[in-house]
Amino acid sequence: MKSNVFILLREKGRLVDYREGHNIWVDQGREYLAQSITDVSSEERGVKHIAFGIGGTKQGLPGIADAPPMLVSYPFGFDPVGTNGHEYRTEYPINPLIQTLERPVRITGGVAPYSPPPAGDTWFTAPPPPGFIRTFTASERAATTEGSVDLVGSFPGTLDGKTIRLRTVDDGSQLHLLPADQTVTFSSPANAAAVISQIEAQTTGINAELGPSNGLVLFTDTAGTTAKLQIVGGTALTDLGIAAEKVSGSTPGEVIFRTIIDATAGDIAYGTFTQVPLSEVGLFLGGLVDPGTDFYSLGHLVAYHTFDTILLTPSHELELFWLVRF
Repeated sequence: MKSNVFILLREKGRLVDYREGHNIWVDQGREYLAQSITDVSSEERGVKHIAFGIGGTKQGLPGIADAPPMLVSYPFGFDPVGTNGHEYRTEYPINPLIQTLERPVRITGGVAPYSPPPAGDTWFTAPPPPGFIRTFTASERAATTEGSVDLVGSFPGTLDGKTIRLRTVDDGSQLHLLPADQTVTFSSPANAAAVISQIEAQTTGINAELGPSNGLVLFTDTAGTTAKLQIVGGTALTDLGIAAEKVSGSTPGEVIFRTIIDATAGDIAYGTFTQVPLSEVGLFLGGLVDPGTDFYSLGHLVAYHTFDTILLTPSHELELFWLVRF
């Protein structure tokens, strides 16, 4: 499953940590998508907010998340199903049922606990930019596949003499039009750049590059629904994390939501919150959401993602890109 949530952590402009993954759509989100397809007249019900939290099953720093001051200001058990703060998961979002963030944290404000809702605190990013940006594009995309092996951090040293067999038209075409397989045979590539150059030198109509996680990305010269790429087989697939599969190009619509949390300016990490172990994020609808006190009301969260903990400090800037493709 391709990633669509990207979180970048910077310190003094330098990238120091990175997360990516794929969100799930909660029940409210699925209902919202169905309504949006049939009725697009209600702009106020569009996605307008992003919020972060310290809950979810990916929370890996309980020594910070479950201790003061986090535990005092952000206690668990206030979500609609009263969890222990570590139960919301992407893999099975209905047990418990995800309707909010499990343990949301403030963007700015005070340090008072949840109950009663602290007046004047901000729990959601909100328009106008640069706090929250939405863009929409619809463009043809090449047929693309991506490997799971990090070719920079853990380059496989066993590629010499191994192969990848590729085809740029799927085998459902008429046999007399079916092109021959293109076989890449690796010759002692020493790094990711050599892998890419050897693939492109031995193929026609196929390109190679590194993806966001340094995995090998293969894609066609052509784009749109007629573009086809088949990974037929070969002895190097496991080494590169490439699956034997057929993929097609597309012409999707794509919405990109983007927000920046600037902890150097006092966003999320401020006062007694010198280390905030972020591990969950959500997309929220506008219109009904009061960014001051409505952080646990139902019917607003449409998409949810829990990720390996990022420890935010006052010296960091956090940037999030959330892609929704149709």
